[in-house]
Amino acid sequence: MLAIVYVLVETDDRSGLVIGVFADRGMAIDAARSWALHRARRCRETDLKTFGASGAGTYEVVVDVCDARTRVSVLLCPSGERDDCAWHDRRTTDPRRGRATRHVPATATGKRDMSRHTIPSLVHGLTAVVGWDNPLHTYFAQVSRDDAAQDEDPLVLWLGAEPNQVLYPQDLIAPLAPYAILGDDTIAQLRADRAACLDRSPSILQRANRNFVKRA
Repeated sequence: MLAIVYVLVETDDRSGLVIGVFADRGMAIDAARSWALHRARRCRETDLKTFGASGAGTYEVVVDVCDARTRVSVLLCPSGERDDCAWHDRRTTDPRRGRATRHVPATATGKRDMSRHTIPSLVHGLTAVVGWDNPLHTYFAQVSRDDAAQDEDPLVLWLGAEPNQVLYPQDLIAPLAPYAILGDDTIAQLRADRAACLDRSPSILQRANRNFVKRA
């Protein structure tokens, strides 16, 4: 019997990206709300740097729930203008023999959301990857079995599956030690990934100001 799962998609004014698959709709909505809160904080911080305290906007996270789909977005108050980024869940089925799925960091896509690096494994038949997950705002590490059967969970180790779980790349060294080598060069690359992935897109207030300048 196929299991029902919920695919969480992040969209902006240019594209969409699948950022998670959840066995429960409530988990998908909670994850979307977490990413939206992080986006709202980033917009506020950007406004404070650009306009100062007197001109910075106030941002709220809005959750619109309907029977078929949930939309989570960031609203600029009091204007009511919505940010370009939004998160949607989509109900579908998991073809893998009814097994529930979890959020799994995707391979790098050229977008600023994720990085992923394979590191040297110490155990034959295991693959180890590390990276920075920008939507969850955490470093992550995964060790998986290459020969896992279809009905078996291939993951041996998984760190960074929750928001803000691993905030420093060196915290991955000890858990990974039995399985793989996390060297200084990779740690430096992970720090660079985080700096490159942090959301630098303009806030609603900045876009409005930019459009005003263009019209002038």
